[in-house]
Amino acid sequence: MANVPSELMRQQDDPVWFVEERQLNGDWIAVDRADDQAEAEAKLAHAENHLPGTYRLNRSDW
Repeated sequence: MANVPSELMRQQDDPVWFVEERQLNGDWIAVDRADDQAEAEAKLAHAENHLPGTYRLNRSDW
């Protein structure tokens, strides 16, 4: 049983998605996060349609 990864360990291996906003100096900072791609794309669409600025998605394992 010691070789079987726990649910928590498997969850930690899953990538996290970040919605990032471009700053005036060119840096990108995370402004929101999501646990899956569909949620991340919905949050990105909301940011692009309702907030000023430039946004992108970035995955924690990229």
